[in-house]
Amino acid sequence: FLITTAQQTVNSSLAALYTAASPVFVAIGANLLFAEEKMTPQTGLGVALGFIGVAVLFGPDAMAGLGSASTLAQVFLLIATLSFAASTLIARAAPPMEAIVFATSYASVSALTSLPLALTVDPETVSASWINWVAVLGLGLGSSGLGQVVYMTLIARAGATFVSLSGYSVPGISALLGWILLGQVPTVWFWPGAALIV
Repeated sequence: FLITTAQQTVNSSLAALYTAASPVFVAIGANLLFAEEKMTPQTGLGVALGFIGVAVLFGPDAMAGLGSASTLAQVFLLIATLSFAASTLIARAAPPMEAIVFATSYASVSALTSLPLALTVDPETVSASWINWVAVLGLGLGSSGLGQVVYMTLIARAGATFVSLSGYSVPGISALLGWILLGQVPTVWFWPGAALIV
């Protein structure tokens, strides 16, 4: 909700740059909360290089958005980023349980939290075709449902910081898929940004 509200006035590059800061917050939180995930100089360097790589990947477009975006929209993006980080740390701190149970719990809490907001929308203003509903179903079952199960499994096995770093790969993979599937030519910033992320 916070991200989609913010993106009414913030460009996607700036929104992606904000959310890419999540691993930074996870690494700091994991360092403070978990004895086995203390930040080393190498971990700190990896987190910093990944974030710089995302900034380079989006290039000047993301930085240009800083001055033109409203303060409230940027606060929304920051709260969303901190929420992503908190959910990873909560998952890491939770007692051992089956990933499917954990993922179902997360999805259920999200649905219950979103329900009051959904009730504020006038149904007559929504003009969705069957394709839109299939897309929502696909996102819910695939990206969110299955993705959450994999995410919880990885957090339990590899740790919060490691899993959060995978978030740095999302912009690069998105740009690569856009190039392959949609013919969107990557900017000159793509290759140096991708190199830093790797």
